[in-house]
Amino acid sequence: MKLKLILLFSLCLFCGCSDSAISESSIVEFTQPETEQVSEMPVTETMIPTTETPQEELTEKEIVQAVWEDMYGAYYGDPDKPYPVFDGSKLVTYENEVEYLMHRAEILPQKYLGHIEDEQDLIQKAREILIDIDGEDYVKDVESDSIEVDGVEMAIERKYPPYTTKYYEDYDIWYIVPNPPSGTREDGKEFAVIWDFPPYFFIRGEDGKILAVFN
Repeated sequence: MKLKLILLFSLCLFCGCSDSAISESSIVEFTQPETEQVSEMPVTETMIPTTETPQEELTEKEIVQAVWEDMYGAYYGDPDKPYPVFDGSKLVTYENEVEYLMHRAEILPQKYLGHIEDEQDLIQKAREILIDIDGEDYVKDVESDSIEVDGVEMAIERKYPPYTTKYYEDYDIWYIVPNPPSGTREDGKEFAVIWDFPPYFFIRGEDGKILAVFN
């Protein structure tokens, strides 16, 4: 009997201590540090103005030289080589061939042809200059679809059109050169008319200014 009472008393003490511990621990408040509230503000990117270095505008001579080197530089070589020309009375030496071509354009009676719309417009306008420079018979030969052989006029099938053109979009420059007749005659024979140096032009598309001419 005593043993049972001692056991019950011990159990009561044990349970009482546990309840006290649990109750005390249950009223302990754990506080976490407050997290600072960050307001959601719209993010605005700061635009740093950039200053672009404007591209230097090419001079007319630089444009002509760039086009000339593309068309003829591979054949004629050094663009800085002096270019001597006999003008009919004396020998004139130019800085280079480009200088000569631009000089020839400067002395033309008509230097502005008006805005160049397209290839056909270019041909029509350049054709008038060719007539002024080399005459109507020359242009007629350029555009001919027949050739005279031993007094007989023969139709021809041309290998190349009367004019070769090319547009340089980067420079707004038209190139045009006439082609002498060549191809096949109506009798089936091949033929070619050889001209030493056919004239050619570099013409600005915007206003039709003839920047350079070889003739």
